[in-house]
Amino acid sequence: MPKNPFLDPGEVNYGSGGPGTSGTPPTTTTTDTTDTTDTTDTTDTTGSTTQKPINWNDFYNQLSNDPMYKQALAFIDYSRQMDKANLTSSEARAQEKYAEAARRIGVSKEDALRMVMNELAARHALESGDTKFYRGKVEDQAKNALYDANMSLRDYIAGVEAAYQNAEFNRMMAQYNAMVQAANFETGVWSTLGGPPGSTA
Repeated sequence: MPKNPFLDPGEVNYGSGGPGTSGTPPTTTTTDTTDTTDTTDTTDTTGSTTQKPINWNDFYNQLSNDPMYKQALAFIDYSRQMDKANLTSSEARAQEKYAEAARRIGVSKEDALRMVMNELAARHALESGDTKFYRGKVEDQAKNALYDANMSLRDYIAGVEAAYQNAEFNRMMAQYNAMVQAANFETGVWSTLGGPPGSTA
């Protein structure tokens, strides 16, 4: 009766005392061993019944390159750049307006002081206590006007920056939603390849 070609691993001995006496496996034994490791039992079975788990890095790379997701990110980035440019421009205009307001306040103060001094001179009261009093009133009015202008500037800048931050939050939510949509789409694609990342079929 011919020898069973499916050898038990213990029967294959490449040293002395085994099926071969010279330390080299018999020719038939070598042939049988090669047949035993044929892809019929391993490769074919693996390819038809078991799927390799999908690597998360591969899935993330696929997600990052999703065309709809990339387009959504492009729109979000464009919106961010536009809002940032508008914010910078608005703040610059506000600073310019404040500088002009401060200049006018200074001019008005000088005009008011000149009028006070002229009136006091007409009454020959330049050496009286009225000079300090009226000059102090003009100085206080100028300081108050400058303070109001400064607070208006601060309030305006705070408002436009708050609006920008609110828009930025909306962009973050839009990016998250785009990522979720892309992930759902890519998961559907990957499911045809053996299931979502980390799963086995």
